[in-house]
Amino acid sequence: MFSSRIRKISDLFFIWLLLLTSTMTLASTDMDQIQSAIQTSGSKWTAAENWVTRLTPAERHKLCGTSLTPPESGKMTLLEIPQTGDLPAQFDWRSNGANWVTPVRNQGQCGSCWDFSAIGQMESWWLIKNNRPDTTLDLSEQFVLSCSDGGCDGWQVTSALNFIATYGIPSENCMPYQHDDTYPCDNACSGWEDHAFTIPGWGYVSMEYHNIDNLKAALLRHPVSASYTVYADFYAYNGGVYEHVWGAEEGGHAILIVGWNDEEQSWICKNSWGPYWGDKGYFRIKWGNSGIGRYCPFIWDAAASENSLFISSVNQTLDIPRGQDITARIDITNNGTEPLQYSAVPIELPIAFHPDSFEAFDNSSWWCGIPALNGYGNHWLQYLDTPVLDLSATSSSVVSFQAKWDVEGIDGAQAPYDSWDGCNVWISIDGGKNFEPLEVTSPAYNSRDSWAFGHPEQGWDMGLGIPAWGGDSDGWQSIFIPIDSYRSPELVVRFALASDMAYSSIDAVDMNGFFVDEVKITDGTTTLFAEHGDADSPMTATGFGEKRADWLTLSNPNAMLSAGQSTTITAAISTKNLIPGKYAGQIQFFTNEKNSAEPTATLQVNVLSLAHDLRISEPPTIPEAVKIMETVPLRIEIENLGQNDENQVTVECQLTLNEQAIYNEKVTLSSIQTNQSVLVEFPAFEALYWG
Repeated sequence: MFSSRIRKISDLFFIWLLLLTSTMTLASTDMDQIQSAIQTSGSKWTAAENWVTRLTPAERHKLCGTSLTPPESGKMTLLEIPQTGDLPAQFDWRSNGANWVTPVRNQGQCGSCWDFSAIGQMESWWLIKNNRPDTTLDLSEQFVLSCSDGGCDGWQVTSALNFIATYGIPSENCMPYQHDDTYPCDNACSGWEDHAFTIPGWGYVSMEYHNIDNLKAALLRHPVSASYTVYADFYAYNGGVYEHVWGAEEGGHAILIVGWNDEEQSWICKNSWGPYWGDKGYFRIKWGNSGIGRYCPFIWDAAASENSLFISSVNQTLDIPRGQDITARIDITNNGTEPLQYSAVPIELPIAFHPDSFEAFDNSSWWCGIPALNGYGNHWLQYLDTPVLDLSATSSSVVSFQAKWDVEGIDGAQAPYDSWDGCNVWISIDGGKNFEPLEVTSPAYNSRDSWAFGHPEQGWDMGLGIPAWGGDSDGWQSIFIPIDSYRSPELVVRFALASDMAYSSIDAVDMNGFFVDEVKITDGTTTLFAEHGDADSPMTATGFGEKRADWLTLSNPNAMLSAGQSTTITAAISTKNLIPGKYAGQIQFFTNEKNSAEPTATLQVNVLSLAHDLRISEPPTIPEAVKIMETVPLRIEIENLGQNDENQVTVECQLTLNEQAIYNEKVTLSSIQTNQSVLVEFPAFEALYWG
C-alpha cells in the first residue's frame, strides 16, 4: 500500500517536471508548417502542442522503440482468420456492448512501446475470452522489461509475446512499472509463478501488404498489435484521422488497434503515451499510412487439435457431512499432436429451483430464487425437469400447472430482441437430450425473442425465436398446454428461467423470480404424473451461472501439456461455510483447442446435516468506538442445521477490553427446532468507562 502511493506521487512529479523544465520543444515554425501541410494536403486531422511536443528531440525519440525489420520467412505463421459474414462499417472494442480495453498507460522515457502493445493486446484478449468486460486487469510491463531480453532501447512485440507464452507474467502490483530496464528481475514479488497470466501462442494476420479483411476478422475477436513508422508531425496529433504530411522519420512505434471506421478508412488505436496526448490517449490513422498494418501479430488461442483435452471422471457425486473437507481427483490428458494450454476455473452452478413456502401457491411451491436475494441473480439459467415419462400410448395428453413470475420487464428491449429476462416451458421427446420451447396460448408469452435466452454475449446464446414471459404475471396463473403431438416413450417437460448480465432481484427486491406448482400431466381423465412442490419430489433442478465457487480450490489450475502428456488436478471441497443441501461445482477448462467448445467437469456435492449442528448465522455488530454512558444493544442469530431439535441451549456473550472481561451475560433458550433460526437478545451493554 505504501509503495503504491509513492509510485503514484512519483508519476505525478514526473509529468509536472516535464511540463515545467522542458525548454526545447517543436519550434513554433514547425507547428506552423504542420498546420500548413495538413491544410494543403486536405488531410482530416488536427495538430496542437502537448506534453510530447514539449520534450527535447532526444526525449521524444525515446518514445519510439520498436524494430520494423521484417521477420525471417521461416518464423512466419500466417493465420487465416475465419470470416463471420458481413463486417460492420464501424467497430470499437471500447463500446462493443461494454468496454473491453484496459486504460491508456504511459511508457515514460523508455522505448518500451513494444511491451505496452503486447500486454495491451493480452489484457483485452483475456477480458474477452473470459467474458469480463469493464474488469480491472493490469499486467506488469515492468516484468517483461526487466526479465526478458527487451529494453528501453527497443525490441519487438512478437518477442514479447514469445516471452509471455513461455514464462507468463504477473499483475502490475507484483512489479509496478519503473520505466527502467535496469530494474532487477528479482524484485518481482515472491511466488509470482503461481499467479502468472499466459497466452497459448500467436501468429501474423498480415504480411508485407496489410490484409484489411483479415485484420478486421481478427479484430472482431480481440484487439490487434501493430507497428508503424513515426514521423515528426505525429507527435503533435490532436484529433481526426492521421496521415503523414510533414517531417522526417523518427523511429518505429507499436500500438494496439481496437477498431475501424470504413467511411474514414481508418484504424482506431490505443497509444502508450498517457491520456493527455492525442484524443485521450487514442488516435485514428489512415489504413496503410506510415506502414501501419504490416506484420501484425495476433494472439490466437486455436493452436491445439480439436478435442485434444480428455477429462476423466467428468461427473462426480460426493456426499460430505457439513464441516468436513474432501478432495476429488480429475485426471486430464492431451490426446492431440500439438501442445495444449489449459486454464481451469472453479464455478458454482446456482441451483435455484427448490420447494419453498415463500409466495407459495399452497403450502410449498417450486421457487426459482434464493432467500438472500429475495429472488434471482444476474446471468442465471435455471431448469426444473420432470422425470422421463412414457407418453407413447396417449391420445389427448395435457400438461397443466400453476405459475407465477416477476422478472425484468420487456420495455426498452434492443432489437431484434423484444424482452430482457424471461421464463418459459420446454419439452423433450428424447429423454432430455434435446429440448424445444412449448407454445402457450393462455396466458400467451409476451416475448417472441428473449434477450436473456438468445443473446450470444449478454445472454445464453440460444439465438432468436425463444419465446418467454417477461415482467409481472399479476399473481398465480392456471396454465394448460396440449402436448398430444409430442407422444413419446421418453418425454420430459422443463420449466426455465434465464437472466442476462444486468438488472435482477439484486437491483429490484420486488422481482421475486419464477414459481411453479401443481404440475400434472394427464391423458383424458388419467393422471400420468402429478407433483405438488414437495421436498421429496421426483423433479430435477439444475442451473448455470458464473459465480466463483469459494468452497472449491484447485491445484495445478494452469499448465501447458505436450502431446500425450497427462496431469492431475485435485479439487479441495470445504463445507465449513455451507448449509446442508445440494451444490454443483463445475470446473471450466479454457484451452487453445481449435473449433471446440470449452470442456467441463462437474462435481455434485451433497452437504449432509449432522445429528447436532448449531451455528452463529449472524454475528453481533460491535461499534469500533463507544462513548461514555452510551448503551449498545447486543443480539445474535443462532441457527439449528442439525437433524434434531435442541433443548435448553445456553448462549453466552462476553466483551473484553485489554484482555479483561468487561461484560458477560448468558441467555438460555428452551428449544431451537431443526432448520429454525432464533434471534437472541442480550441485556444492553452500557459503557461506564473506556480506557
